[in-house]
Amino acid sequence: MVPNTSPNSNVEQGIIATADDHGYIYIYNHSSHRPENTLQIVNDNIPSVKIVKFILNTDCVVSADMAGYLNFWAMNPHPHKGKRLAFVINQNNQEKIDRGHGPELNLLNFAIRGIDYDPENHMLYTGDESGYMQKWDISVLLEKMEATMKTYQTDKTSMFITNPNPKGDAITFDNSDVRLVHSWQAHKNQINCITWVP
Repeated sequence: MVPNTSPNSNVEQGIIATADDHGYIYIYNHSSHRPENTLQIVNDNIPSVKIVKFILNTDCVVSADMAGYLNFWAMNPHPHKGKRLAFVINQNNQEKIDRGHGPELNLLNFAIRGIDYDPENHMLYTGDESGYMQKWDISVLLEKMEATMKTYQTDKTSMFITNPNPKGDAITFDNSDVRLVHSWQAHKNQINCITWVP
């Protein structure tokens, strides 16, 4: 078994998340050390997950894989627990290719290696292997998650849905719920860590 990398914990919920080279994200109960959930993208080519981060004060966790995707997952006690709600790709027009008609910009995908979150403005900051930083607006995604929660009655002590309301299913999630605000080259080499300070 490949060792888990990039642990992240959500103290409020008492859970910890780890990611591995086989594309799995494991969610454990921090107190009992028991598994709560296993997340994985279902397709033929599953990329390694290199970083996972809880979005503070929400029921959302974000992961980044080697293919350059950011994946947003619903967590306990959200009604869509374990479901990937949205995903976006990190593309930089970094490479110029001359195909005989003059130079063209070619979009490349780079793995994201650093993630942090600004809870006041609902902005996610990422840094990738090519030295680029990205600023993502995730406010629409979080608003939809909160609206979905309001349509369900939950028992916070057991973290199980007690009275599902079918109206909650009317809220749909889309990749456009996450919007790239800005991208810039912050380093000439790979970014390994990002820390947001308000």
